[in-house]
Amino acid sequence: MRKVLIVLLGAVLLTVIYFNYSLYYHPTFEKENNTELNEDVYHQLQFLKAELLNGAGDDMQSIFPEGFIFINSLYGLS
Repeated sequence: MRKVLIVLLGAVLLTVIYFNYSLYYHPTFEKENNTELNEDVYHQLQFLKAELLNGAGDDMQSIFPEGFIFINSLYGLS
């Protein structure tokens, strides 16, 4: 019973820490061509673009049937 209580208390504590961190997170922006860009999103998009150019669509297609469409739509929607 004590171990179950410790696990539940740990889960509650981790949830509180996660939401507390989410409240204080502020993304960083950089200015480019009179436009402010979120640096995190920009770097993620550059990574996806590089991977797509290196054949990530075919790699994803080999993992599951909709892989090629999924990775391209993920990049497009981002």
